[in-house]
Amino acid sequence: MNVYVCVTLYHVFFSLIKIYCEGGNRNSNIIFLNANNEKVYNQYCYIGNQLKKRGFACDVRLRSLKGEILGIENKKNRQQLRIVYEKMRKEHINEFTLYNFAWNNSYIYPSAGLLYKKAKSVILIEESTLIAKLGQEKKWKKIVHRLLGDVVDFYKDAKLESIMVTRPDDYPSSWSEKLQKVDIKNYIDVLNDSDKEEIFTIMSSEGKTVIDALKEPGYGIVYTCPFSEQNIISEEEKVRQVVKICEYYAKYAKVMLKLHPRDNSKYPVNGDVVIIPAMFPSELLSMISYEFEFAVSVCSSAVNTTNAKHKINMNESFYNNPVFKLLDINGNEVEK
Repeated sequence: MNVYVCVTLYHVFFSLIKIYCEGGNRNSNIIFLNANNEKVYNQYCYIGNQLKKRGFACDVRLRSLKGEILGIENKKNRQQLRIVYEKMRKEHINEFTLYNFAWNNSYIYPSAGLLYKKAKSVILIEESTLIAKLGQEKKWKKIVHRLLGDVVDFYKDAKLESIMVTRPDDYPSSWSEKLQKVDIKNYIDVLNDSDKEEIFTIMSSEGKTVIDALKEPGYGIVYTCPFSEQNIISEEEKVRQVVKICEYYAKYAKVMLKLHPRDNSKYPVNGDVVIIPAMFPSELLSMISYEFEFAVSVCSSAVNTTNAKHKINMNESFYNNPVFKLLDINGNEVEK
């Protein structure tokens, strides 16, 4: 039995690709959709209904900080474990493997902690190609997590079989035995057209609109980031940066603007810019045989998974050092 713990739309996308590459067995997979905000939760409800129509076992839940403090989330964690045990009993299976996206460099997130402890084996999958750049938390924070019962120093655990990441060299050398290089494109290449179409339908009701727009060649894509929502910079500054990028890159190609799922801003861009809705998973674009002229952002892991001639992140360390630099299509600095 395989159990997938997802937090973002990318996690669901990766999980489905892996499941379909392995034959799409509904009986031996459970997908938990644990949203951290209402926008993602609403999309998860749509995805959950699509999964259930196709016979998948899944659970959709909206997490909250208040719920963590009051212990409500712990109750939900136990409920999800019961779902696993009930499925195992029904399918006459004695153990399960956890495929977990809910982690960082220091600890396993509480939403997956109980499942981690009960799993026979665990495989961690990189949440984002930028996660390695966040570094380790301070020692006192790790002590607090340990006192709260969270799993820390997981890389030492025998049950942890591997950590699937895009760039192993970005991670601590002490993890080297567990690190496994993964390229999502290798999974996508195995899928047939029918599987791709089904994943599209499961993930988004807006897929056809985007595909129709991409029948025209000569587009580049700009990805937004939820900087103001995460209190990194002001909303005004965030909007200014995106508009500047769109205006500058319009000289290279027609521009598509992909809104991040947690981005709540409206961008006063030129009317020729095609806006892709926030709840359309950008990862679906990797399943389309379309090469963008460029994939650009201030700091987004989506840039790395996009099929594009030029891939530019203005500042991959923006979350730690929020300095904006406008780079041209070759990565040369134009202005700050």
